[in-house]
Amino acid sequence: MISEAVESDSSNTLLRLLRATAAAESVEHLHELFDSSKIDLEWLAPRTDPSDSVYLFLIHLNWAKSHYKLFKMNRAEYDRVEAERHVKEALEYSCTPVYRQWAKEWRERILRATEIE
Repeated sequence: MISEAVESDSSNTLLRLLRATAAAESVEHLHELFDSSKIDLEWLAPRTDPSDSVYLFLIHLNWAKSHYKLFKMNRAEYDRVEAERHVKEALEYSCTPVYRQWAKEWRERILRATEIE
């Protein structure tokens, strides 16, 4: 349904963010969704106001989640590095205590996954 909404209004940043988030949440179950998330996150990046810390936080957190989940599946060093980089960016954009805690939890999850190696 989200994809249908994006098809009818492809320039809607909120719909694109929702679709990217849904895909990032499901990457470990449907690997092909990484490409869907990637398309929307790449589309959003140049269209997001640099002062919009909420969008930037969510964009980076979704990147971190996606790369973390790919790292867990494939153990590719690239995905580990990207997950760490994006969660660090998310922390920088976390504008509320809830967002900061959320990013910290993901950072810990990413770091624990890399320690298993």
